[in-house]
Amino acid sequence: MNLKIGIDNCKPGWKIILKQIGVSFSKCSLLSSISPEEYSVIIITETHNTKENEVIDDYASSGGAVLYSDNTTLESVSYKIKNVSTLYSQENTPFAQIGLADIFSTIKIPISKELHLIDVGLKITSSNIRNSLILPFNVNDLILSFNSRRKKFYANRKELPSEIVSEVSKGKLRKIVEIALEYLHHKRDLPFVHLWHQPYVDK
Repeated sequence: MNLKIGIDNCKPGWKIILKQIGVSFSKCSLLSSISPEEYSVIIITETHNTKENEVIDDYASSGGAVLYSDNTTLESVSYKIKNVSTLYSQENTPFAQIGLADIFSTIKIPISKELHLIDVGLKITSSNIRNSLILPFNVNDLILSFNSRRKKFYANRKELPSEIVSEVSKGKLRKIVEIALEYLHHKRDLPFVHLWHQPYVDK
């Protein structure tokens, strides 16, 4: 079993976030069939033609796991488009630790009888019949965003301190992707292997 993540398009934002998480990944071809043994999870960031969608469906139906994001538009699925500034994770979900996440972006919420919201607050959707998750926002664009704004921070005083910071909560976004990948690996009964994030301390 190869614990490598495949991605249909190695966009700059995705390369940044996957390297930060510390997982092994490579671009995967959708021109021929993909075995679940070849990739532990594949990430789909683009809308593909019918033949390529069949490759993705066959991979998922055979026991693979798929994470959809960015510009993906699934066949036979309608979408609700919303402009949102902030998303907030729901309690008792795999993403509960995220809390408040600023994105200031458009999101696409898929609507289908074959899908359900795994986290209502973050609008993250799961398939009822396959091992897949759908992120409603464009990860690549958000990670590459240079937009900034003044934000207030909680403090034990009457006037809250404020600072000009990144408009997008990029650390939260990275954590959402990490949790999604871990969730999909565990649904396949596979270990989620990544680099240790804490600094090494020589005792």
